Amino acid sequence: MFRIKTRRKVFALLLEGSTRGHQGEARIGEISLDASEIPLGDEPTRLTRIEVEAEIGKAPTPDLHSFVDEMQTALELAPASTSKYETGLYASGFTPEGD
Repeated sequence: MFRIKTRRKVFALLLEGSTRGHQGEARIGEISLDASEIPLGDEPTRLTRIEVEAEIGKAPTPDLHSFVDEMQTALELAPASTSKYETGLYASGFTPEGD
């Protein structure tokens, strides 16, 4: 149906300071910067996404929520309204319903 090519850069989100009696940094999640393209015809459809995920096996912390809120405000970001897959479908002339 279509291909999606994605280049991803991943960065750890670390909380500095004392955690559970330990000094140093605690990993609370990661941020991924994605640059994707869907090659169709002469001009590919391009997407850029920022994904923030809590550390595996852990619930998002208040610090992580605060980081996301501040990032959205400072960079004027909005949550994605469609997934990469849905975008690929629309770019290829399809719809998720199969029309």
